[in-house]
Amino acid sequence: MSSNPKLAFNPQTQEAIFHFMDDDEIINPRIRAFWVQTFKASSGLGLEDLYGMQDPTSLAWSTRMMAQSLSKQVAALNARGIPVKISCDDAKEQKVFEDLVLMTEV
Repeated sequence: MSSNPKLAFNPQTQEAIFHFMDDDEIINPRIRAFWVQTFKASSGLGLEDLYGMQDPTSLAWSTRMMAQSLSKQVAALNARGIPVKISCDDAKEQKVFEDLVLMTEV
């Protein structure tokens, strides 16, 4: 459903209008660029992160994406002068986290 009131409701019926994309529908490049930019800004991830994994439906893939996003968001905060760090209970857990973030395939 659109956030634009003129596109969100049918004025005659006052029912919500939902828009769906067909498999063969082409996305305008400006809209696609907006989606990518918004995704990158909110997650810290890029498309290369998403397409670099073999099985995007696996739990390992989603866990890696969360860990990598967290790591990139912490780095972005540090770059803005906000001293934040990820703290693990011990060195072994720290190594597991670092390996998860650096992993290229699951």
